[in-house]
Amino acid sequence: GDVSVTVVLMESNEVPSAVNDNSETWTPASIAAVKDKVLEGLQWWQTTLADITDKHSLNFQVDFTYTDKPVSTSYEPIANPSTAFSSWIYDFLIPAGSNKTGDFNSDIRDFNDAQRAKYGTHWAFTIFVVNDEHDADGKFAPGGFDRAFAFAGGRFFVTPAGRPASTTAHETGHMFWALDEYAGGGTYTSSRGYYNTQNTNAADNPAFRDPQSGQIQQPSIMA
Repeated sequence: GDVSVTVVLMESNEVPSAVNDNSETWTPASIAAVKDKVLEGLQWWQTTLADITDKHSLNFQVDFTYTDKPVSTSYEPIANPSTAFSSWIYDFLIPAGSNKTGDFNSDIRDFNDAQRAKYGTHWAFTIFVVNDEHDADGKFAPGGFDRAFAFAGGRFFVTPAGRPASTTAHETGHMFWALDEYAGGGTYTSSRGYYNTQNTNAADNPAFRDPQSGQIQQPSIMA
């Protein structure tokens, strides 16, 4: 169906603090690069679905309002552990009018639902892109996820800007409840989503280690 996607860039303010070294600044060129990667990653799903079936359609409607005008925050996200998102996300949710409960899960769902209603779509989620242009390794500070991470089921994901378009595609899979399939990620016994589907293509599927089974892991963006 139709899916609203809101892309949000956070811009550290000029007030130095223990959580803000103001080491990153968005530029027209870096903003344009973010847009290109997001559109390429989303297009991957549209193309892939069209190659599989003509019985369903998929159309992403991207809102770049908060991309063209990054949101001021008192944090430098990439210089902090990824867990700091639970604080700096409110520098976005408060001015967006979705700081209703103090629980980021509920509040981002409120924002997404408002976007879904605004654009008349069936589904909605948000992408937060973190500036890492001057970060030595493109990773968050130790203490959480190193790079991109997602809150599944139509909430949001966070990705450093330096990650490739395939990262956008992968994390978008989580927005529709897809599980990781790479080694050390999701497990064969895991299941989730509206149909509680088992993660049978996970790397640890016992059949993949049994030559007699004739089964191999299938190519997948989640792997």
